[in-house]
Amino acid sequence: MNALLPTAPGPHSPATPRTTGRLSRGWLGLLGLAFAFALTACTHIQLVGDYDEAIDQGVTSIQRKAEAYFAHFDSAPTSAYGQAFYDDIDVDLAVLTTRAQATPKYGIIEKQLAEMKASFQDLRQLDRITPRPITKDTQGRSPFSAGLSTIEQQARHILTLELALKRGEDGASAGK
Repeated sequence: MNALLPTAPGPHSPATPRTTGRLSRGWLGLLGLAFAFALTACTHIQLVGDYDEAIDQGVTSIQRKAEAYFAHFDSAPTSAYGQAFYDDIDVDLAVLTTRAQATPKYGIIEKQLAEMKASFQDLRQLDRITPRPITKDTQGRSPFSAGLSTIEQQARHILTLELALKRGEDGASAGK
């Protein structure tokens, strides 16, 4: 009589088509999940755009112009405010900012260029109101030393990122 009653498959019962389907679907799911992880591990996720030589050279040029302008006050402390210098810097920064905006994943460079522009605007205001001849304090600092130091630091940050991108370093990307 027990042989005629249907029994549910247990741990020691032979597999039926119904339990075999569940078992193979489970293994297929795990195999698919393992494949997805393997694929993701090999994927290169880039957080910043590629190296841009124009940005590299443009920022270097801006820093060179700033260094030359403010160094000129050492040899000629009576030099007048240089509107042409600031106009030239504004044009350079506008061109570089447009380039950064047009480059995929260059938001961080765009932000750094905006900060540099703000620093130059502060220096412009200071330069306009600084009496001539320009004097230095007892430690040899001019009124422009702090502002120029900020510009140098901002240029260094942009160039450090650009040079890392040029070398293809992992600091600019994740998950190689």
